[in-house]
Amino acid sequence: GQVLHLFWLASNSLYQAQMNTAGNLVAEPRRLSGDKIVDSYDVILNPEGQLTVWYAGQRRNPGLFALMDGNLSGEAIPVDPEGVRPSLQYDAAGNLHATWANYPPGYSDTVFFYAVYPAGVYEPGRETAVSEPLLSPTDILLGPWLGLDQQQAYLVWNIAVRTGPEAGKILTNYIYFPPGQPEQVSAPQSVAVPAVVEMDYGYTPEEGLMAGGRVLPIDEYPRTTAVTDAFLVTTSAPTPELAIAFDVIVQYEFRQERGQVGTLFLQNGAVNGYQLLSFTPDASVAPTLISDEAGQLYLTWLERGELGGFQIYFASTATDMV
Repeated sequence: GQVLHLFWLASNSLYQAQMNTAGNLVAEPRRLSGDKIVDSYDVILNPEGQLTVWYAGQRRNPGLFALMDGNLSGEAIPVDPEGVRPSLQYDAAGNLHATWANYPPGYSDTVFFYAVYPAGVYEPGRETAVSEPLLSPTDILLGPWLGLDQQQAYLVWNIAVRTGPEAGKILTNYIYFPPGQPEQVSAPQSVAVPAVVEMDYGYTPEEGLMAGGRVLPIDEYPRTTAVTDAFLVTTSAPTPELAIAFDVIVQYEFRQERGQVGTLFLQNGAVNGYQLLSFTPDASVAPTLISDEAGQLYLTWLERGELGGFQIYFASTATDMV
């Protein structure tokens, strides 16, 4: 039968368990990271349905390691002694695309790396530096996150500015290049999405994910760069466009502002529409987005409850889910 693989961090260690669709454990929790300190990880299925897991330490105690092709009990492969923040995607040919960061504390340079591993076979030394974002020692970096569409690979990241004239500002950027050709990397592109609720959803692309009407162009509305909690769509193979779900601060009733969930679509490096998905009195946060082979979307997010805790929301464009 079907098995759900659960991964989580506890006391700076990475754990895994397996559960069936009835919610019963079929494999007891086990620690995958040994005695290594873990602060971030990514998990993805290869084309044969085997798990690939990369995990990394903290900024002050970095180190990136890989568990490949379902061999989760084997010795982890050291990838980069300075690496943190892994992000993984497989393409339709079974090649593994990976990104990570060197993000040391203090005034040292931050560097984003990209590598592609043909047929998903790890080989050391394939990484290429693709971006060096400008950060002050007090800035907070989230990401980078990796995504693919059928034309481009994307890296997306957030910078929260904590000091200086722009203190409190959140900046979101992305770069893109043809998969496997990082030498063609674009200049960083800024992300700014509408900060209002009333918009015209009259645009539907000729080719793309099954997401319905969208807002395009988006620069006709007051916009905000306060885009956080980004989650790039997870797919079994690259789709005609990339979808990014995120939290965004938008205008609410009585001149208030609330965090809501929105989705931005990118195609061949350019914006291909925007949707605001929630309009709730309490903050909506932590979106997770996947698509199936038909391009239908499935999204969950959390809404903060009045008495503490969260309510869980689910939405989908699949007709059999309505």
